[in-house]
Amino acid sequence: MENIITELKLENLVALTQQELEKITEGKLLYVDHPTKGKRKVDTRYTYVNTFGMKMTEKEKALFH
Repeated sequence: MENIITELKLENLVALTQQELEKITEGKLLYVDHPTKGKRKVDTRYTYVNTFGMKMTEKEKALFH
């Protein structure tokens, strides 16, 4: 996992839309539009998601309403 951290640059990250998320789960997402760099190839070797505790707080629950 160490080599991942050295390669990961925050300026290269983009948030996926729901449609892009569906495509990545199907193995069909090849490119995304980066806000400042334009069309970029997707690195599908690693995917990160935000996580919540087993019991969500009211603030966390509000994100889904």
